[in-house]
Formats: sequence, structure tokens, C-alpha cells
Amino acid sequence: MNPVSAQGPIRNDNYLSGDASVLLDLLRVLACEMVVVSHIIPIYLLYKNVKYDNSLIWMGPGNLGIMGVMLFFFISGIVISNSLFKKLQAGNYGFGSYFIDRFSRIYSGLVPCLIIILALDILIRAIDAPFFIC
Repeated sequence: MNPVSAQGPIRNDNYLSGDASVLLDLLRVLACEMVVVSHIIPIYLLYKNVKYDNSLIWMGPGNLGIMGVMLFFFISGIVISNSLFKKLQAGNYGFGSYFIDRFSRIYSGLVPCLIIILALDILIRAIDAPFFIC
């Protein structure tokens, strides 16, 4: 049921405006930073030889990371749903197209990253760096 205004039913074919998209991208960046900070704080405390209890990680910076992950996945779900609804409304879009879109989005970043990691691993092993090899 569409809301009704004085001019008639309100219809919005644009599910996510440009401003809302930018805001969601900024919130996703914030969520990523929350996770990064939650990983850096225990490392920093370890570096400074500060004795801390494991409960500090769950109540403090660890909780920040958990919230960041949940926020990131929630916002990503909104963005993916918005994209899916737009494509479904345009027609000619099904599970096969959705699978190809998701697969290409994930593997377009994963494959170059794996190649870089493999190249760095070969380089480190070639120079025989004992500091890097466990």
C-alpha cells in the first residue's frame, strides 16, 4: 500500500538515492574501521606490555569489532537488496544472473589478492628470510 499525500499516491521508483548511497558507503567505511580498531587495540596493548584480561577484549575493543561486522553485513544486505529489486523491476533477471553478479563481484577482488600473496610468498622464500617463515 502506497502512502497518500494531498497530490495523490507517492511513488518512488528510485529505491536508493545518490545521497543515501553515499551515506551507506560512509557507514560501511565506519564499520570497517571499527573492526580494524578492535584488532589494533589488543596488539597495541601487547606491544606496550600491558597486562589485560580476555574479558577486556570481549567487553571493550572486541565488542566494537563484533558491532562493526554486524553493521557492515546489515548495510551490505540493504545495498544488495536495493540492487536486486532494481534489476528485478527491469525484468529479465533471475537466479543465474544473480549468481554471476555475486561470483564476479567476489572473485574480481579475490583472484588478484591471491596472486599478489602468492608472488610475495615466492619472493620471501626466494630471499630466504627466516623472520617471515614460521
